[in-house]
Amino acid sequence: MCGRKYDSEIAAREREAFLGRRNIAPQFRRAMQMLLEWTDKGQPSLNYDIRPTNEHAVICLDQDELSPRIMTWGFKPEWSNRLLFNSRSDKLKGRVWGKAFAQQRCVVPVGGFYEWTGPKAARQPHAIHHADGSTMFLGGLWLEHEGMPCYSLVTTAASDWMSRLHDRQPLMLRAHEVTDYLTDIDTAWRLVESGSPAELAQFACGPLSRTVPPAPLA
Repeated sequence: MCGRKYDSEIAAREREAFLGRRNIAPQFRRAMQMLLEWTDKGQPSLNYDIRPTNEHAVICLDQDELSPRIMTWGFKPEWSNRLLFNSRSDKLKGRVWGKAFAQQRCVVPVGGFYEWTGPKAARQPHAIHHADGSTMFLGGLWLEHEGMPCYSLVTTAASDWMSRLHDRQPLMLRAHEVTDYLTDIDTAWRLVESGSPAELAQFACGPLSRTVPPAPLA
């Protein structure tokens, strides 16, 4: 389960670095440029404790073009007594998420996400990120709720590495997979089913803060 995530200065700079890569699709480059400009305008994008109900920048399709949008993480439908902010991969063909995954996928660029270990009275947060410090692209889907765009992260069974911390993990995409995930449903299903080969790293960190990046415990 992914219930908290964070941005990072490194991820923000990585967005800029993508703009010069020749192997990145032009659509993706334009979307990343717009995200970078949004970050530099001082909007609340560098949030180090992004929680459900918070707004964040995502990449989605707009008339067949990759486009960044600001969306709320999660929504609470009338028939549910809890906030829905993750979409299990084995439920993506069901009534709740089926149409959105088929027609309205999105990608959420972040620095990483958090998981917790230990007893309830002394939960220890861990920051999980790409080992090379690059941007983590999380696969998701979105829908309109009460007139507002809301997104949910797709989660899959945990990899062997991740299973030490949790039995689920968000769908993680490589940069060159982002465009295909958004534009081709068959590829999106393949990516959901195959999981991510990215090398991950983690560190135990102190209490989370919106304004202070996570850092390893001394």
